Amino acid sequence: MKIDIDCFPIDKPNKNNRIYNQKNLKKAIDTYKELFITSKTSIGEFVDSQQLETTINMKNASHLITDLILCKNGMVEGKIQVLCTPKGKQLEEIIHDKEKYKVLPRIYGTIDNEGNVDIHRIISFDIVQRGALL
Repeated sequence: MKIDIDCFPIDKPNKNNRIYNQKNLKKAIDTYKELFITSKTSIGEFVDSQQLETTINMKNASHLITDLILCKNGMVEGKIQVLCTPKGKQLEEIIHDKEKYKVLPRIYGTIDNEGNVDIHRIISFDIVQRGALL
């Protein structure tokens, strides 16, 4: 199943005044693909709120990211495989209604004084229920 991952604006400030560089994001995605997608350990969570932990909570495991592509417009497109877990079954119920969820990257990095983000590692791409984002 193909899904769009609405990461953030590239090379310009986002809502939090953070700036994500396209070259840095591409490098982080390439590393994620090499380390996690090729080894089939690219697990994402289906959660009620954005996660800040640097590890995956397996009780929330819902999907496996099977491909990621950084598009020229700064969007990330991805493919997922829904897992046969309790959270995966919940995800299957809403996955075809994009109004009910948002795909958010979980990233570990640093921010300089100008708001430029240096991505050290992509941890996951989680699916968060939209009502929980308010």
